[in-house]
Amino acid sequence: MALSNSVLDIELGGSRHLYVLNDNEVIIIDIRTKKCAYFTGARWKRLVSEIDAIDEHVDCAIVGKTTAYHQHIGGTWHISVDNNYPAVDIRRWYETFDVGTPLKPTRIGIALTYTNWDNLKRAAVKSG
Repeated sequence: MALSNSVLDIELGGSRHLYVLNDNEVIIIDIRTKKCAYFTGARWKRLVSEIDAIDEHVDCAIVGKTTAYHQHIGGTWHISVDNNYPAVDIRRWYETFDVGTPLKPTRIGIALTYTNWDNLKRAAVKSG
């Protein structure tokens, strides 16, 4: 998973970049903090297929409406949007045996600001 094998590097804003690797895998990384999200080809395709649904919830959150979106995109990776945090969160989750909260987020993943999210959507078209 070496970034030197990337065929496309798109800046998402700030220190965040999207890299498409030779084997069609995608990495979104914050160069400064080293936080990242890793996508196989199938997982990236699933994320791209959810763009419209995510956008609906982002639009609700921006205007202050209550929203809670949580979608599994493959493996242990999930995407979430809610009105409490102004970000699209792409993160690994783990299963617990707690009653009422079977899934909990890990520290592995990245939260994209809404500007980063808009840039990611444009990058999805380019990486296509």
